[in-house]
Amino acid sequence: MVGLLVEFACPSFQFNAASTQQRGMTVHQSIAFPLVSLVVCLCMAGCSSDKTGEGWSIDDGVEVLRPLPEVPTGAPSADAWSSTCERSQAVGEYDGKLLVRRYLPSAEPIAVDLATGEWEPAREIPRRWGDETLYAAGYRRIGHQEWVWGHPGIALYRPDSNAEWREATIGFVNIEQVNGVTIARGGADQEAACTMFRFGLYRHDGGDSWTRIRDNISDMGIADGRIFVTENTNEGLRLIVSDDAGTTWTQADTEHLGSPFEVVPYDGGYAMSSSGHVLISDDGLDWRSVDLPEESHLLGDMIDSPFGPLVFLNAPWGRPDFELLQLVDGRLQPFAVQPPEAGGLAVVDGRLAVLSRQKGILRYDLEAAEWTPVELALGPVACLAKDEEAFYAGNANKINRLGRDDGEQWEPLLLGGQRSGCIIPTDAGIFAKIQGHPDAPNDSNYFVAHYESGNWRLLEPPLSWAYVRRDGELFGCDDGILSRYELSGDVEQVATLASDSGRCVVVSANQQRAIVLASGSMFIIGLDDRGVTEAERGLLRRGENDQLRQIRDVFDTEDGLFMTFFALPEDQTNQDVLMRWMPEDEGWVEVAAPNASVDGGVRAFAASETTVYATTPQAVWRLENGLQWKQLVDWDGAAFSPYGFDAAGDELLLTTENFQVYHYLPPHN
Repeated sequence: MVGLLVEFACPSFQFNAASTQQRGMTVHQSIAFPLVSLVVCLCMAGCSSDKTGEGWSIDDGVEVLRPLPEVPTGAPSADAWSSTCERSQAVGEYDGKLLVRRYLPSAEPIAVDLATGEWEPAREIPRRWGDETLYAAGYRRIGHQEWVWGHPGIALYRPDSNAEWREATIGFVNIEQVNGVTIARGGADQEAACTMFRFGLYRHDGGDSWTRIRDNISDMGIADGRIFVTENTNEGLRLIVSDDAGTTWTQADTEHLGSPFEVVPYDGGYAMSSSGHVLISDDGLDWRSVDLPEESHLLGDMIDSPFGPLVFLNAPWGRPDFELLQLVDGRLQPFAVQPPEAGGLAVVDGRLAVLSRQKGILRYDLEAAEWTPVELALGPVACLAKDEEAFYAGNANKINRLGRDDGEQWEPLLLGGQRSGCIIPTDAGIFAKIQGHPDAPNDSNYFVAHYESGNWRLLEPPLSWAYVRRDGELFGCDDGILSRYELSGDVEQVATLASDSGRCVVVSANQQRAIVLASGSMFIIGLDDRGVTEAERGLLRRGENDQLRQIRDVFDTEDGLFMTFFALPEDQTNQDVLMRWMPEDEGWVEVAAPNASVDGGVRAFAASETTVYATTPQAVWRLENGLQWKQLVDWDGAAFSPYGFDAAGDELLLTTENFQVYHYLPPHN
């Protein structure tokens, strides 16, 4: 046999094509390799760093596993912005760029250029220390010296970029420089700095040496060469000010001390946000309150910006009732161009950004006077779907489409200020459940919407609890009545259910027009959508105490009917359980998980019309004949850790904790 050896160089790796096993990855082949083997390196947008990592595919004419371009999910989820060590949403400033962190399982710090929206991994910042993953909460470079700190109780230092990182002698919350002196707020170690609320104030002595100069500090702010700290005393908090880098202190006269706390320069004096109030001072010692807009109830952190002090009014978690305020002439007034979402404020190199939990990073374009999203993946890809024309991926804040034939990058399916569930491709087009649609009866529920001519249109009447079948038919169940809904608005009653059915939800349907209903721990099997009454009814019980199982999903396949259930408290694996319906026994039999010894267990189950698939860390499995698992992909490496999963049509989409989406055509035998 003749072998063709080809080596490709991609930004993040080199791949030797002489073998099908590289970087610990094996694709289990169903036929022998042809005479000439060729491995193609697909380096799309997702290969921009080692985060997506392995831009490759293997194609022997039968199976293909390939990466798609990185999905710009935009929003990070709350976990990306916070840890037990973190006091702000931005990690810091890195080479003139805004440093932020991705969703926790990745922990990757990335540097965003607020002038262009371009970004790159901050590879010089460690992601691991020993056996621990470092979730960076803060980073500071002063001169050539660098510090980074975060969860779980890790603080590191190096004297310059050519030196090795080593453990720091104290822990940090923030590090600032005032009049050439470096001052830190922190604790005796990083674990203390992560958990305590009374900190020490430290002066830098050079190298990695620090002297503790003050105890019982709550918050610290630096403005115009002065240090402002709130100090815990027996009488409560007090504000003290130092003009000489912490050598001497003067007590200020103010009220409303508390967190969040920030001091910034303002109009030759100072402005402060503290405990939901805004105060101003000419000398930093005597403070007076600024009137807030009527009915305001919460303020976030204040920040110094090219537009003066800025602060969000209300809703730091992104509810609609927020407003970005600017301090002008001693009064708070709305910023001229309101951002689409609230969040943490950051300024780097004179450029303003909002870090939103709903919309990700939004940078302010001064010339265009508009807010522009930074197109990057901060949060996990929670939704995957596909049809004959395109792939769909995203999360509740952003849905994206990638054309199969001509797609080089993901294009957003616009949601505006709305949120959505996952895309549901059908023969009648694509559907999703939308929250916040302008035509919805309320803003709290999700309602079924159909994508038409670039817009999401709600059904008429609006339908909240519904199942959308692949053929485009919709079913809803309320007050014991099962109904079919048409896009035209017609509603047809299918069946009246028993009184104990409660509020049922149609969660699955097979190709023979039968419906499976599930609600909590109750199931109904074999209800025909033309009015035939249910064939089987029961409650799902499992466990030592005969506890009711909560149904997660239903899979109706050629290999049989399957259900997945949430784990019970006593389940040691803490993973979903897959069970198969045995009609002859009128009962359920548990299907053993694939390779039960795999650390981490099953990540996700999904099903096609033919059978069930499962993912475990570094592996993809298919259930053969409803009885035995066959391993399809084995990648012994952390880069491939399946997170999301779609298996419709026996064509798989998988997403990893490192934000890469893979398209996989498994072998047929």
